[in-house]
Formats: sequence, structure tokens, C-alpha cells
Amino acid sequence: MTNGIFSTINFNGQRVRVYTLVNNDAGTMHVIQTARSEQDIEQSLGDLRSLLLRGSALVLAFALVGGWLITLGVLAPVRRMTRTARRISTAGDFRQRVPEKSWLGKDELATLASTFNEMLATLEALYQQQQRFVADASHELRAPITSIRCNLDLLAKAPDLPPQEAQAALTDAQAEANRMGRLVGDLLTLARSDASRQSEQSQAIAVANGYKNRNEEKRQVDFRQYQPARENGIDDARQQGPRLLLQHITPASVPGDADQLKQVLVALLDDAIKYTPYEGTISLSLTTDERFAKVKVSDTGIGISPDDLPHIFERFYRADRTRSRDRGGSGLGLAIVQSIVQEHQGTIEVESTPGRGSSFTLNLPLAPIHFKEAQARYARYPLL
Repeated sequence: MTNGIFSTINFNGQRVRVYTLVNNDAGTMHVIQTARSEQDIEQSLGDLRSLLLRGSALVLAFALVGGWLITLGVLAPVRRMTRTARRISTAGDFRQRVPEKSWLGKDELATLASTFNEMLATLEALYQQQQRFVADASHELRAPITSIRCNLDLLAKAPDLPPQEAQAALTDAQAEANRMGRLVGDLLTLARSDASRQSEQSQAIAVANGYKNRNEEKRQVDFRQYQPARENGIDDARQQGPRLLLQHITPASVPGDADQLKQVLVALLDDAIKYTPYEGTISLSLTTDERFAKVKVSDTGIGISPDDLPHIFERFYRADRTRSRDRGGSGLGLAIVQSIVQEHQGTIEVESTPGRGSSFTLNLPLAPIHFKEAQARYARYPLL
């Protein structure tokens, strides 16, 4: 019979693992023992414990440093945005920008910073445009007020002024008052346009060549019932030139406000008359495609310089300030035209060659009305 027993003893200050085997085969008992010191095992376990502790401490240190760096990298752009926003709110300086570069590369915060800078650029452009608008409006209003004041002072200080000169001063003051009234009216139109887009009282408008039916609820745009020269204080002799030709008129119906669309046509035709020689020609056409009604106003006038073309829809912009003021312009006509067209979800395009003329094209969305219905209505109400 064989029995084996493991035991641990201390020998010379060391732990020793002992295996004892008792063997009583052949009637004789034998005891066999073998032992091994556990010092090397304990040394290995101690080294392992030390390595784990040091490794854990190192990993914890790296985690803390890495977390701090990541937090710093994440929060630094946010802090920069906060400082930039605070400087803008304090000083009103929209030229401030947030640094877009990040040591983490192109991440979500870098995208956010880029978007933030784009917003700042838009706000800066709008703020500068507003400042220019206020300055130009003040300048434009100051000129007629100064002229009126000078003429009134002249009449007050010179009661014995000859009747002809007194009448000339009154006529000049009245002309400046009329010009200031038109300017204020244009400013109010732009203000209403900026405050509220497309009117809720939108209605289908049948657009054609100078016809309208007073018995229908739907209002029509009449291309002929206006006198832009007389309305803007231009000499009646001006109406003898240039010729107005209506061509390529296709029945169409567009949603919107008839008065506003008429104002657009009046403004475009008025400008065409102002800048077209007496012997020139102004043509007006109306065509359609699958989605839009296209109203085109063309003239053989002086044209627009390529340098001025990108700016003609800006408020108070004039290619030739002196000449525009002499012709009764306020510099707001085309800005109002663009604003009204945009209210009606449309676009306006312009082509011009200096010395040969200009062409303005209005693209207005068609109303949901069948073409044959518009054509039948057009045939039922012929030209006036």
C-alpha cells in the first residue's frame, strides 16, 4: 500500500515543500521523502506582484495624463468659441474667428468651428451691409432735406425775390420733397419685405399682354396702364421716345400679389425708359416652360458695365451716382424688384452689354392651373 502526503515546513528560514511517500510492500515499510524550496516560486510571485503594481500605477498615470490631454483638446475649442462669442457680444466685432486647426485632426469640433466661422462671416457681411444701408439712407435723405432747407431759407431771407426765381425755388423744393417721399416709400417697401416674406393672401394672377377682367376674382397684371416717366417727375417729352414693343406673349398664371408684380414690371420698364435713347426700343415678352413664367424686359439703352453688374441689386448702389440722381432714381428700385421676386419664390437674371442695352428676365413659378384654361381666359378677354 502506498500513501503520499504533501506538507510545508520551514527550514533555515525558508519554506520547503515536502512530499512523503510511505510504502509497505513486501511486508516492509519504506518512507521516501523529497523536498523543494519554495523560495524561487515566492520570488517569482513577488516579482509578478511588483510588476503588476508598477504596471497598474503606470497605466493609471498614462490614463490620467491622456484623459487630461483629451479633455484639454476637447474643451479648448469650446473655450475659444466662448471667448470669441464674448468678444463679439462685448465689442460687436464680427471679424473675430475661431481657430479651426486641432491637434486631434479634422474632428467634430473642427467642423463645428468651421461652421461657426461661416456663421460669423455671414453675420459680418450682413452687419456691414446694414451699416452701409444706414449710411447711404442717411446720405440720400440728407440731400433733399438740405435742398429744401436752402430754398426755404432763400425765400424767407429774400421776400423781395423776383416771382420767377421764387417760383423756381418752390419748384425745386417740391421736386426734392417728392423725391424724398419716393425714397421713404421705397424704404418702407423694403422694410415690409424684410419683415415678412410671401403674403398669406397669395392669389392666382393671370399674366398676359395688357388685359384684365374686372368681373373675375382673380386679378390680372396690366402691362400698359402706367406712365413711369410722369410718375417719376420726368418731362412728358420723354414719353415720345423710346418705343415699347410687346412680343411673344404666352398666357400664364402665377401665384402672388398682383400689385407687387405690377410694381416689379413698372420698375424694370421705368429703368429701361430712363436709360434708353429716344430712338431706342424696349421690348417686353412673356413665355413659359414646364415650371416658370418668364417675363423678359429688354432695351437698347446704355447698358451696364461688367464691374457694376454684380452690384446692381444692392441697396443704394448706382453705377453713375450723379446721372442716376438727375434721372430721379433712389438706388432702391432693383433692390425692391429682387426682394419682391424672391417673395414670390422666383429669380431674376440680367444680361447687359455696355452701349448695346440690357435684358432682365423674371422667372416666376407657375400656378397650378391648366394651360388650356389660361389660354381660354386669354382668348375670352382680348387686348385693351
